[in-house]
Amino acid sequence: MAALLLAVMGLGCIALWLGVPALTLLVLSPVVGHSDSLIFYALVLVPAAMTAFTLLLARVNRLYMRVTGTFGRNGGPFEPMLIASLVAAFIALVVWFLVFADSPPWVTV
Repeated sequence: MAALLLAVMGLGCIALWLGVPALTLLVLSPVVGHSDSLIFYALVLVPAAMTAFTLLLARVNRLYMRVTGTFGRNGGPFEPMLIASLVAAFIALVVWFLVFADSPPWVTV
């Protein structure tokens, strides 16, 4: 059970930085319709969705600590996993930006 909870937290930490914002934008885009309005809704709803998902992951962390008997001794594995996933997401963004992203068509080099 503890290994399953660790796997859920690990995948959830990665999904927090990549999946939650993408899914929020994917759900918002057909609802809002116009791209100008989408930006304003996204500025509010993406952080709100990420906060709600973080609270869910914190509950999984508390459950993991109860299952392993480490509740109250330390912060559990959630905080290091969250920081590691943030660093991995930032590195992925930089690699994508420097290696894979094309220049916009209006930029001539």
